[in-house]
Amino acid sequence: MSEVRMIKNTGRDLAAQHFAMMVDAAYDELYRAMKAGHARERALGWSASSLRSRLGICGAVNAISGERCQSLRKCVSDRVLRPGDPVYYDILHSYMGYRTCYYRCLRLAMRRTAMVDAYKRCRDYLDAAIERASGKDTSEIARLA
Repeated sequence: MSEVRMIKNTGRDLAAQHFAMMVDAAYDELYRAMKAGHARERALGWSASSLRSRLGICGAVNAISGERCQSLRKCVSDRVLRPGDPVYYDILHSYMGYRTCYYRCLRLAMRRTAMVDAYKRCRDYLDAAIERASGKDTSEIARLA
């Protein structure tokens, strides 16, 4: 099975792009629905699940906000979003036999310089890691750590 996973082909790449587009649509809907004092975690998860269902995707959506993000709980609550909250989303889905998992952490309004700086540092680390891993198989990547 490990050898099969290394084989990449056009059909698989196109399928990956297609279901990435579906998840992007769900994140767009979530982003537009995030309103301080109005949106609740559970309702946001239902909203994204409804869209995904219309697109033919099976799976789950976790929406976790505020102080609850600290431990990344996987149980959704009726907590109302507040200004400045971080909101963590975890979208797992299955489409045409492929399974994926995408997670994002967004911040509700109130842009803060420290948060922007932290995200920039993380992005720089991620870009450097991608550069080092480019063209390598998983055993070579494991040795980079």
